[in-house]
Amino acid sequence: MFLKSLKLVNWRNYDEASFDFVPGINVIVGENAKGKTNVVEAVVMLATTKSFRVKKDRALIRKGGDFAKISGQIIDGETGFVNETRIILDEKENVKKEIRVDGVMEKILKVIGRWKVVYFSPEEIERFFGVPGVRRRWMNMVLSLLDSRYAYDLAIYKKVVIRRNRILKSIGQGRANKEELGYWNDKWLELAVNIITKRRELVKLINKGAADYFGKLFGKKEKLRVGYLQTCEEEDIEKSLQTEREAVYNKEVRYGSTILGPHREDLLVEIDGVKLVEWGSRAQARIALLSIKLAELDFYHQMGSESILVLDDIFSELDDNNRGRVMKYMKNQQTLVTATDLSWLEDKEGVKIICV
Repeated sequence: MFLKSLKLVNWRNYDEASFDFVPGINVIVGENAKGKTNVVEAVVMLATTKSFRVKKDRALIRKGGDFAKISGQIIDGETGFVNETRIILDEKENVKKEIRVDGVMEKILKVIGRWKVVYFSPEEIERFFGVPGVRRRWMNMVLSLLDSRYAYDLAIYKKVVIRRNRILKSIGQGRANKEELGYWNDKWLELAVNIITKRRELVKLINKGAADYFGKLFGKKEKLRVGYLQTCEEEDIEKSLQTEREAVYNKEVRYGSTILGPHREDLLVEIDGVKLVEWGSRAQARIALLSIKLAELDFYHQMGSESILVLDDIFSELDDNNRGRVMKYMKNQQTLVTATDLSWLEDKEGVKIICV
């Protein structure tokens, strides 16, 4: 599987543009602010239906345009399919997202995971090691790309939490009673167990892979650990959640909010037992996150899925030794790299150079 082509219309700074790729290494080179990241942003959005840079799709539409269109052709063996995402700005200034696969309109949950992309850039360091919500979204996206059931459970879980919060507020205001939570408590429990179970499996595999890359590929003597700050540590997730939920009931009523569950969890990254988010240097964070991303790539492979590796302006922050290590790994799958120059690329054989 590999991305054969990409077409952009009214996307970011592009009026109209087309790009062809090879199965191996593709280098998108150009000066700063020429649109290199805009290209790989489109690639990531085709796989995930979301931008990794902005929350509102309106920012993706070229200034002065009323719509944006991106389409990419993925080749899988001898059969290719076109995943096409359209973003339209209507008269009410609301962005409508239309997704088509081989010309057939599809829902977002059916499109996510048709192909996988692992993205890394220096900007990701601040995002990933910032607020916990970013790390939760990363876990959710990795699992959603592989498991449509997880994506569905997560979507329903969010709606259940919203409904449960409304009832908790009503109870606190004396307009409802605890019995009205019955159905929503049961649904919350069912979905929370499913989500936590799959997150546990993911973190276990990511931890092993990231630790190996951190030590073996990048030659670090320190020990990297990726852990899961979960709602409950016990093996019996359902029983533990039920007990914890009852224990915090009065507090939830007081705040009018669900304070327990997957939406409050976090990913823990430590080096020699010290939390990276609190005490780590930028150099440590960079190599740690890159190790996690490579482990993510391996996770997809272990699950029987091929992936595309996207490295956005990564070589500007790596020393010569780490640069060489990453370049060797780039050959293992289709890789898209952005750069301002080619001074780091010693061997250009088989590499597709794309100038923007």
